[in-house]
Amino acid sequence: MGLSIRNLKACAKTLYRFLGERITSTRSIELPVTLGGYPILITKMLEFIVVDTPLAYNVLFGRLALVGQGAATSVRHLAVKFSTASGIGTLKGDPLATQECYNISMREKAKQVHMHQ
Repeated sequence: MGLSIRNLKACAKTLYRFLGERITSTRSIELPVTLGGYPILITKMLEFIVVDTPLAYNVLFGRLALVGQGAATSVRHLAVKFSTASGIGTLKGDPLATQECYNISMREKAKQVHMHQ
């Protein structure tokens, strides 16, 4: 996308990892996000909070981002449905990638626990 550190805005927000650990952000950026594929798609500007910490996931959409898109999620089906002018779009997750992200998170947590003992 041709972005650099200069494209980031100052930001101080506290996020919480899945296991309750705090992460403090220092930067954010607003980017266009397109959900779906032609002709059932929607593009919106969303704010991304940038953190400097190892995470298993590249992007996490918060509740406000999903609600703002009129989205409904199903964790069981690894799917998000959202409204567009052309109909209902669906995003489907990859079960294998999801499992690998979970495994990475657990390995990272085990490393942190071991380092603090």
